[in-house]
Amino acid sequence: MKYLFTTLTSSLLLTSINAQEQPVERKFRVQVEAGISSANMIIDPKIYGVDPIKGKAIVKVTPGIGGNLKLGKKTNFEFGIHHYQSGTRHFERKFYKEEFILKYVRLHTHFKYQLINGKNRSNLFITAGPYAAYLGSGTFTYNGWPVMAHKGPLQTYKRFDHGLAYSIGYMTPAGFYSRVSYAHGLANVYKPIDETDLLVLRNVNNWMFNIGYQF
Repeated sequence: MKYLFTTLTSSLLLTSINAQEQPVERKFRVQVEAGISSANMIIDPKIYGVDPIKGKAIVKVTPGIGGNLKLGKKTNFEFGIHHYQSGTRHFERKFYKEEFILKYVRLHTHFKYQLINGKNRSNLFITAGPYAAYLGSGTFTYNGWPVMAHKGPLQTYKRFDHGLAYSIGYMTPAGFYSRVSYAHGLANVYKPIDETDLLVLRNVNNWMFNIGYQF
C-alpha cells in the first residue's frame, strides 16, 4: 500500500511539472497595433492622351485592433480594424488646383501562414485577404474652396471601398510583432457630379508599417 501511494504521488508530481512546462495554447488571441500609414490615390482622367496620375501620399499614424484565431499548426485566421487617411495634396494643373483628404476605417479579414517557426514560438509570417473600408469623412478643396467630399449635394467620393491586402511580419516569443503591409483598392471610389465629369476612376492604395502586441 505504501509503495502504491508513493507511485501515485510521484506520477501526479511529474504530470504537474509537465503541464507547467507545456502550457495549453489558446486558440483565440487579441491584437493591438499602431504604426505609420502612407496612402494615396491613383487618378485616371479617362481623357485620351492623358496618363493616370499618382497623387502625393499622406503619411499618418495608424492605430488598429483585431484578433487571431488559430486554425492549425501553421495557419491562422486574422481580422482587424484600422484607421487611415488618404488623398492627394496640391494636385495642380494649368488652370486649377485640387486637394483631397479622405479618412477611412478599414475592416480586414486575412488568412495568416507561419513561414518559419523559431525557438520559443517566434515566427516569420505572411497574411493575405480582402478588406472593406468606410469613408468616415472627406474634404475636397478646389482652388481654395473647400467642400465635403463624403456627403451633401457636392459629394465627390463614395462611402465604401474594397480591395486586397497583403503583409509580411515577424512575431517574438513574448507576443510582440511587426509587419509591413500593402492594401490595393479595387473600387472606383469617385462619384461623378454629372455626365461631364470625366474623372471616373480613383482607387486608394496604401502601405503600412505597424508594431503590435498579441495578448
